[in-house]
Amino acid sequence: MSLTYGLDIKETDDPHLKRAEKAMKSIEDVTGSGTYLVDIFPILRYVPSWVPGATFQKQAKIYRQIQDEFRQLPYEAIVRNIVRLIYKISSR
Repeated sequence: MSLTYGLDIKETDDPHLKRAEKAMKSIEDVTGSGTYLVDIFPILRYVPSWVPGATFQKQAKIYRQIQDEFRQLPYEAIVRNIVRLIYKISSR
């Protein structure tokens, strides 16, 4: 995070690192072969999420949100920092 986005990282309880760990855990959970029945029967991806046994769709929504936050929040933080810097320079 520090190298890519230039964000300061706390030594303990850093929210960006916690988010990265959650994102990596979600990838680890999904890439396990045969974790979900839909891995064996791809036609099941069209089953509505309310059908019993379609928990993979609920998990997919959760994992998608984690991945989106992992990508977007650090980017938004650096954009805010750039805007603050520009404002600071222009107000001199």
